Amino acid sequence: MKHPLIVRLVALAFSSILLLSAKAQTSPRTPGPEHAKLGIFPGKWTWEETTQQSPFGPAGTSKYKGESRMILGGFFLEERGAGKSSDGTHAEWLSITGYDSEKNRYQQSYFNSRGEFDKPWKAQPTTATVEGNTWTFVWSQEAAGKLYQCKNVVLMSPKGRNHTYEMSYSEDGINWKPWTVGKATKTGKVSSK
Repeated sequence: MKHPLIVRLVALAFSSILLLSAKAQTSPRTPGPEHAKLGIFPGKWTWEETTQQSPFGPAGTSKYKGESRMILGGFFLEERGAGKSSDGTHAEWLSITGYDSEKNRYQQSYFNSRGEFDKPWKAQPTTATVEGNTWTFVWSQEAAGKLYQCKNVVLMSPKGRNHTYEMSYSEDGINWKPWTVGKATKTGKVSSK
């Protein structure tokens, strides 16, 4: 027969561990300075870009409109847009950008109306680094069975009212070919959801 005092002490110790564990899991986190850097993007936007012929599609011009907003307590940036792509068809997209504190970098997930999306399980996530007003996004992208390295260098104006961007791609990570140049202009504020 077990001693009643020992049973009670074990039960008390076990419930204390469960309580501390639950408290640790529910303690609120707040966004840090890295998340605050994403705060320059929220708003209504227009994008105009010129694309050169590439493995990803034809040359042409594109115009898009969309909105960006901070979501999920200020930890993530959501961007949605739609418009005419360089091949003349209608295109829509959704991207979510967050900060990965374990790897000290931003990571983005991207989805579009053509069924394309980044494939993190194939080691192809979009990541970004920030230096001053320059955001550099890098990713891998397949076209016709070949994997290319891609980057998008975004130069944000000091007050965040507009930015320019230049996308390029490479077969070897050394020699880069121009792909798309564009300008984005903030046209207003968005309501928070």
